[in-house]
Amino acid sequence: MMPEQSPISVCVVTTARADYGLLRWLIHDLREDDAFRMQLVASGSHLSHRHGYTINEIRRDGYSVACEIPLDLDGSLTRAMSYLTTKLGEYLTESRPDLLLVLGDRWELLPIASVCTILGIPIGHISGGEITEGAIDDSVRHAITKLAHIHFVANEVYANRVRQLGEEQWRICISGGPGLDNFTRTRRHSREALEDDLGLSLERPTALVTLHPPTNSLDTLDSLLNEFQRALVLAQEEFGLQYIFTAPNADPGAGKIETALKRFSSERSDCIFVPSLGPTRYISLMHYVSIMIGNSSSAFHEAPLAQLPAVNIGDRQKGRLAGDNVVSVSITAEAI
Repeated sequence: MMPEQSPISVCVVTTARADYGLLRWLIHDLREDDAFRMQLVASGSHLSHRHGYTINEIRRDGYSVACEIPLDLDGSLTRAMSYLTTKLGEYLTESRPDLLLVLGDRWELLPIASVCTILGIPIGHISGGEITEGAIDDSVRHAITKLAHIHFVANEVYANRVRQLGEEQWRICISGGPGLDNFTRTRRHSREALEDDLGLSLERPTALVTLHPPTNSLDTLDSLLNEFQRALVLAQEEFGLQYIFTAPNADPGAGKIETALKRFSSERSDCIFVPSLGPTRYISLMHYVSIMIGNSSSAFHEAPLAQLPAVNIGDRQKGRLAGDNVVSVSITAEAI
């Protein structure tokens, strides 16, 4: 008789609404499966009031957080990375999970992966092999691929790119995008509930707008903001669009974007700015709005399932596989 195998201890680290929205159902399944013992670490913008204090969204979903690591996102990011390295190192030295699981390509992954490498903790990485030429995320993603031990990729194209980086075939699993589970497993809000919640009628043509900094070319940010806002005005005049703005990720340059869009929305009755919609409201809105505008990866990942047209601006997402719903344009008001 074989001895009973102990559960596999998996530590999931989430640092922003962006990765949590994609991980939430995987976190649920790991918690419910007796073959695993799941522990959750939250850091980054989850613990920032300016970014919506989205750790409350995790708690509302019923998940307990084993370790919280707040970071100063308004100061030096290198200092924040150093602090994350220290605090996560202390936690992992005590908890010693069998596997640490991360998703994506944000800068926070660099100290997380470094700690695991030093402590000898295997890393599972979701969404490797992708390309986003206009952001430092591109370099981070490939660096994490070389530090990771198991790779969960979205499709064969990305799997082949991971192979080209020298990873062994047996380490690569084509698992699709976990964020797509939101479309089949999340109970959506009704149009009426969203309208009451947001204080905005969705009867008019509405755009869901998210603009992130082009972190590989921050010198173009002022021009991007000027052309972007001019395009929003032109679209309102021509199509009668109203806008729901969400805050950018906590990247260099995000504060300037947030300030500009808050000002833009405060000057118009048919625009609102919401720091974080949360996964359920965001997914729900994608079924009721007319279009997405900006440079969010959700235009490429989730919007096709909602059959939602998307205008992708600039080079931040350049290199991603795109569905027919995405139109990529240059940074001029007329093109947008």
